[in-house]
Amino acid sequence: MKKSFVLPLAISLSCVAFGNYAIAGNEAWGVVDKQKAPAHIQLGEDYAKQGEWSKAKEEFLQATNVDPENVIAFYDLGVALAHLGEFAQAAQAEKKAISLNDQYAPAYVELSFVLSELGDSQGALSACRKALEIDPKNAVAKSNLRKIKAKKQITSYKGEMNLALSQNQALPNQSIVLEGIQAFDKGDLSQAKASFEKAIEINPKDGVAHNNLGVVLGEMGNYEGEIKEAKLALSFNPKDANAYINLGWACAKSNQWKEALVAYQKAIEFDSLSEKALIGQALALYQTGNHEAGLALLKETMNHCTNKSAVHVALASILIESNRLDEAKVELKQVKKQNDVLSKDLMEVEACNLLAANKWDEATKLYKQLAEKEPNKSDHYIVLGLLFAKVNNLNEAIAHFQKAIELEPDNALSHTVLSRSLAMNGNYAEAEKEAQKALDIKGKLKLADK
Repeated sequence: MKKSFVLPLAISLSCVAFGNYAIAGNEAWGVVDKQKAPAHIQLGEDYAKQGEWSKAKEEFLQATNVDPENVIAFYDLGVALAHLGEFAQAAQAEKKAISLNDQYAPAYVELSFVLSELGDSQGALSACRKALEIDPKNAVAKSNLRKIKAKKQITSYKGEMNLALSQNQALPNQSIVLEGIQAFDKGDLSQAKASFEKAIEINPKDGVAHNNLGVVLGEMGNYEGEIKEAKLALSFNPKDANAYINLGWACAKSNQWKEALVAYQKAIEFDSLSEKALIGQALALYQTGNHEAGLALLKETMNHCTNKSAVHVALASILIESNRLDEAKVELKQVKKQNDVLSKDLMEVEACNLLAANKWDEATKLYKQLAEKEPNKSDHYIVLGLLFAKVNNLNEAIAHFQKAIELEPDNALSHTVLSRSLAMNGNYAEAEKEAQKALDIKGKLKLADK
């Protein structure tokens, strides 16, 4: 129950240290107008809905100033601070909210998130369990609990592996898998790929190595390879939700939407609160003709997910597909407000938006940025090549298709589009060679037009 608050009449200025902020009472007059707090909270929440987190933070701070026992003010302040990456201060705000009302579940949920970001997995687990004790049906708390456990397990695994390695106790393939994970974390896809392949050579039934190899291949644009590795991983670990998610993603990238839908549904069977699986299922539903079901699932997911930006990106991609470009821009605007730096996924969706609007120059600039961010991903060079071909810059088109082939020699599409560009440039002999390579890879592609 909320306690009553009486401000000492003799106070000249009350000020309580709070992280890097000073949460003050009112001026020397000793009068606090608590009635102003709800207005500050409402304004702050309005700013938050627009992604204006700095302004939201200031309003929530004002609310805590005028009403130092307002639970909602401290809870909202913690949420705003977390969005701004100020996790230590966010944790203090949520702990203050809990001290004012130890039965307020949302504060425990937010505290679990910020403690996890601070690396305190045990504290995060405790906060999450407390939230579920108060509110057993809290979907966000359940989702956080799974994520925290998974993160703790991975951290523990890496710690145990490093200890075992230092004592020369690790199994050879386990140590190599760890090397692959570390290389992937650093963005060294070639080394990660080599490590996972070596681990599989030692133990062909290592589902973890197969799944990780699939992820690397997908990042390199080899979606057929990822599908193969994900299926192998699932043959050894048939209840691995992450492997199903990776399989769904690779199928979607390969335009195999029915297969993607099945994979995402299986992932949800083993992890009903996986946001990636739910978003993937929604996109697959839409792409297989269940438009209303797909949109409805995305909107439902938006209500309880922790990563709303991912849902906005998914909605934008669907709206672009439907040629509803103005609505797509609204979704993208929401994501931009919440992200100072565009994520790779968002950049890809915005690039698609530019393509749909026939804005070739702007799309080219964005795909160049994507290629800089992901220099080992052949897809970006294929699209750039097509964009250059669109404006009859065939030399640049050919150079980019060749770069895609350098990264992924067995991609039939790269050879096909290179063949066509060579033919358009008058180099028919080389064009036929590339077309034959495409035929050799796929066995069913037609020779490029001369």
